[in-house]
Amino acid sequence: MFEKMLEIFEKDPRLAEHKLKVKLKKTEKFRIDVKAGRHKFILDEDKVIGGKNEGPSPAELFLSSIGGCLLSTLQVWSEILKIKVNSAEIHISGIIDIWGLLDMEGKIPAQFQKITIEVKINSSESNERIQELIQKTEMHCPVYNSLINKINTQTIIKQI
Repeated sequence: MFEKMLEIFEKDPRLAEHKLKVKLKKTEKFRIDVKAGRHKFILDEDKVIGGKNEGPSPAELFLSSIGGCLLSTLQVWSEILKIKVNSAEIHISGIIDIWGLLDMEGKIPAQFQKITIEVKINSSESNERIQELIQKTEMHCPVYNSLINKINTQTIIKQI
């Protein structure tokens, strides 16, 4: 399956560039309606912060995105490396100091202070092969690498 894709991308590397677009609109105090491709969902904050808890918070979605991308990448690399994985789960927890959001002087970073990723794999493969799989997964996961490496970002402001 992936050999065919590699063949296509080797012939024309521009085809490998995949542009993603997501549209988000604030509709209530903390409610955000999201359109991602053909999918629609709601982001919201917990009631403690002032939201209605009608959907995951942006921070929860961030952690979900890391885990989802890692599992998808694990699937790709298990096939490439011919490692049979019966099942896989990722549990992610993050510590975030809400004071960072409110700190006027910028002394507390407005970011996760720590993220812990626990990977559970059911496989009859050796520990060495599973370690190889995890290394390839981390090395090639776009969301994970966007987290650990500095990426070029640009904010464009348009008043409406």
